[in-house]
Amino acid sequence: MEQTQLIMVRKNLEDIPPTHLPKGYLIRSYEDGDHEALAGVFQECFDPGWSGDRVLKTFVEDSAWSPYRMCVLCRGGEVAGTATAWESRQRPGHGMLHYLAILPTHRGKHLGVSLGARVLDLLRGMGYADAWLSTDDFRLPAIHTYFALGFEPVCTEKSHAERWEIVRHKLNVGSV
Repeated sequence: MEQTQLIMVRKNLEDIPPTHLPKGYLIRSYEDGDHEALAGVFQECFDPGWSGDRVLKTFVEDSAWSPYRMCVLCRGGEVAGTATAWESRQRPGHGMLHYLAILPTHRGKHLGVSLGARVLDLLRGMGYADAWLSTDDFRLPAIHTYFALGFEPVCTEKSHAERWEIVRHKLNVGSV
């Protein structure tokens, strides 16, 4: 039986961590043509089934789409990561940190925190009072980043409390 994703919530959008990018990196909005490079990021970070067409269908063709809400992390001319300020139909009225991904060759520089903080700033500017995300138990580096961004676990199903305890033990952080 496939497990549902874990949920994390940031109860407010105050005191967002500052964005500190290493020299040579910048965060910009989505530009026409980014879909192919983003497909490569999603292939490496999430699922080899991503394609440029899938990026277009999942994001650009969605009624919630706006290019300024998709942050693209770049170093030089290379796309190194992405994250999106989203409103999901699952939780209308609440901002969502969606598809935060950093290519493995760029990890270890706190880029995920900076990219996530940029998205939280966007969500606050869009009028949201809080934010949420969904993730998988095995995405420990991502969950560590989410904790650093001020997200907290939420148990939406009976199995979640135990699963969060296992994740917290692996990350050596306090209990749920």
